[in-house]
Amino acid sequence: MKDRSGYVIVIAGLCCLAIAMGIGRFAYTPLLPLMQEAEQFTSVLAGNLASLNYIGYLVGAVVAGLRVKRSMMRLYLFLVISILTTLLMGLTANVIVWMFLRFVSGIASGLIFVFSSSIVLDEISKRGQTRLSGILYGGVGLGIFLSGIVVPLLPSPALWYLGWYVLGGICVVFFVVVLIGFRGLDGEVTVAITQSNSQLPKQKKLLHRLYISYGCEGFGYIICATFLISMITKADFFSWHPATVWAAVGVAAIPSCIIWASLGNRFGNVIALRLAYVLQIIGVLMPIVFKHDVTAIIGACLFGATFMGITTLSITIGKELFIGSSTKVISSLTVFYGIGQILGPTITGFVAFLFNGYEGAMALSAGVLILALLSFQSSKFKEEI
Repeated sequence: MKDRSGYVIVIAGLCCLAIAMGIGRFAYTPLLPLMQEAEQFTSVLAGNLASLNYIGYLVGAVVAGLRVKRSMMRLYLFLVISILTTLLMGLTANVIVWMFLRFVSGIASGLIFVFSSSIVLDEISKRGQTRLSGILYGGVGLGIFLSGIVVPLLPSPALWYLGWYVLGGICVVFFVVVLIGFRGLDGEVTVAITQSNSQLPKQKKLLHRLYISYGCEGFGYIICATFLISMITKADFFSWHPATVWAAVGVAAIPSCIIWASLGNRFGNVIALRLAYVLQIIGVLMPIVFKHDVTAIIGACLFGATFMGITTLSITIGKELFIGSSTKVISSLTVFYGIGQILGPTITGFVAFLFNGYEGAMALSAGVLILALLSFQSSKFKEEI
């Protein structure tokens, strides 16, 4: 249905990412402190549960990249699986079942991210509405915001499971919107690489540096995204409900991709990406350097305003360096991102256990993000993009 508005398609894609990423992945962050208090499990287990989700995400991204054709029915199936794994997290306190559910949820989220992103980007490109791409990734922020406001409404940590039920119910509503918005689309496209061989060696070198940077971002950002609320919960200086920090992350993330896409168009994607990294590093460090309610919220806003913006800009740069299938480049970048995400929570869990706190882990996050930034300190990027 080529006459369908790009806005309708983008909103449907936004709901896909809200289901799979904003809630399916990140609801774990504000619910984790409640689950730990009620079920009494260690930060090591918390980190391992997070890593299993990211291992699944990596598997999903790899599988998505192996398929030349996309199918709407497959996308719908993955969305249903994502919703079910969210709902089922509240049905048990069995660690083995949790591990299985987080792993399967990760697989679904990886597939959904790659498929829904490439479907939406291709459809709006056909309609000459690529300016709408920034709206798509706001779905992650929307899901984060909703999880951040649902958790404070829970009457006690012992009722943590209600959070999963409520958020799972919200996902069902989003799924209905997806069915309406994508109705009539087949979602299938055949990959056709058109880039000339003369461009490949030079651009592959730059693409490899982009992979390294994006992998470091996956490692650095996920530490903050997973353990920020746990750190705030244990902090003496924060007097508000810890989940308000997560809501601040979501609010800042919702419009961030539109803003960063605009900055990329005006100043260049590489310059915008460097600025996003700088602001993210500042955001990660603020709660541990300036221990105050206000600085924690400001840091959360800076983090929320940059982590999806970095995704948007990195994918845009990758597509410019490697002209061809949007599915292929998104999948390749997501694989490196996923590797970083797997390593981050596992290492952080042990660091937090050894030092009895998450401040050192946040410093580690900032350090790896600095490495991501340094990957772009080359004039070659500015010349090529």
